[in-house]
Amino acid sequence: MRHLVFLVLALLLGSHAQAADYFAGADFGVTRTRVLNDSRGSIGLYAGATLGDRYAAELGWRRIGQNPRADIASASVLARSTWSQHWSLYGRLGLGRLSSDVPNGEDAGRTRLLWGGGLHGALGRSLAMRVDFQAVGSGTRHLGAGLMWKL
Repeated sequence: MRHLVFLVLALLLGSHAQAADYFAGADFGVTRTRVLNDSRGSIGLYAGATLGDRYAAELGWRRIGQNPRADIASASVLARSTWSQHWSLYGRLGLGRLSSDVPNGEDAGRTRLLWGGGLHGALGRSLAMRVDFQAVGSGTRHLGAGLMWKL
């Protein structure tokens, strides 16, 4: 996980040569994980940088539930396909690390492959909405919606 985070940070910091746009966002959704053994509400925060017109690098954090709770830290690369001036689809690939209050959780404390995708829609020059699906390993699935700000 450390190597992927280093790579994503290097892309974010080194992307100044490509006229990168930085962004940050938040979303709310429902996450199902084997560690907590059910579906729970979750909130996520993320930040990243675009790398050209089609790619972005993103770091994220998600809190799942209250008591017990779980957290997911993630690093991923996104590839975007634009079909209109305001709407695009994207896919993501990266790594996610799940931590939990539940002792001996099956997936807790392990770094897993993260994949997913979603829909991105511009609401203005600096504001966009996004609907996002993410899977971490074979036991965690998330579906959420939120807002993203161009910095």
